Amino acid sequence: MMKKEEEEEEEEEIIAEKRRKSREYYLREKERVKKYYEDNKEKIIQRQTIYNQSNKEKIREYQQEYYKKNKTKIIERHSEKTYCKFCDKNLNFNNFKSHCTTLKHFKNFVLY
Repeated sequence: MMKKEEEEEEEEEIIAEKRRKSREYYLREKERVKKYYEDNKEKIIQRQTIYNQSNKEKIREYQQEYYKKNKTKIIERHSEKTYCKFCDKNLNFNNFKSHCTTLKHFKNFVLY
C-alpha cells in the first residue's frame, strides 16, 4: 500500500515537472509560439476538429475518468469564492469569468 502511494506521489512530481518545463518553454518562446499560431491557425483548428471527431468516444471516456479521479478537487475549486475588486463582490470561482463579461463589471472596471 505504501509503495502505491509513493508511486502516485512520484508520478505527480513527474507531471508537475513536465508542466513547469512546458510553462518555462512557453514563456521563453512566447512570441514565436504566438506567431506560429497566427500563421497556422486554420491548419491547427482543422487538425483539432479532425482529432476530436475521430476520437470522440475516447475523449468522453477520458473526461469521465478524469472527473471521477478528481471530483473532490473540482468541486472544491468551483465552490471557492473569489473577490472582484472592481465590483466589490464575492463570486463563485466558476462564475467569475462570465461575470467579467457583464456590462456592470465593465462599467465598474472603467470607473476604477
